[in-house]
Amino acid sequence: MQKFKGKTALITGAGTGIGKAVAEYLGKNGANVVINYFADNQQASTQESIAEIEKNGGKALWCKETR
Repeated sequence: MQKFKGKTALITGAGTGIGKAVAEYLGKNGANVVINYFADNQQASTQESIAEIEKNGGKALWCKETR
C-alpha cells in the first residue's frame, strides 16, 4: 500500500511509543519520514524505526533535538 507515496512527514517525539508507531506506519505506506527525538536513550529505537521503514522500501532520516 502506497497511499502516502510522494509525501514527506516530520514526526516529532518519534523515538518511542505512538510517535514511533506513526513514523513506521507512514514509512510503510510510502511516505518519506523524518524522525525527531530528544532523549539520548532513544537513538537505538530510532535507528530500529529507520531500518524498518527502509526494509519496507521507504526513505527515512533522523534528527536529534538539542537545547
